[in-house]
Amino acid sequence: MAESKGYVERIGHTIELDPIRVAEVANSGRCTFISTKFYNKGLYRIKSTNKNSPEDFAIKLDRVEAATYNDVVNEVGRDAVDRSLWEEVGEDNVIFFYSFAVVEDVASNIGKGSRYIEA
Repeated sequence: MAESKGYVERIGHTIELDPIRVAEVANSGRCTFISTKFYNKGLYRIKSTNKNSPEDFAIKLDRVEAATYNDVVNEVGRDAVDRSLWEEVGEDNVIFFYSFAVVEDVASNIGKGSRYIEA
C-alpha cells in the first residue's frame, strides 16, 4: 500500500464529500452520493468539506446515473422522494447518483479506461 500512496498523490481530480461520507468510505470501502455536478467514471481523490487537504486514498467512480425529480417520482412515488434534493437544481434539471469504491492498487488502475482528447 505504501507504493500506492505515491500514486494517490499523483491523481489530479478530487471529489469533495461531507465528513460523514468520507468516514463511510474509509470504514466500508464503498459509498454512494448524490450531486448536482457531473463526474466522469475514473479515479479520484476524496477531499472532506471540513479539511483543506485530500485524504490519503483514492476511489474509483464506477456507476453514474442521472434523473430528474419527475423521473424519480414516476418511478417510486412522490412520498418516497426527498424534495429538498432538487431545491438547488429545480424539478426539471438532473441530479447525478454515484457509486464508488476505494482502490487498493492505484498504480495498476492509473490510465485504465481513460481517454484524453486534446482541444
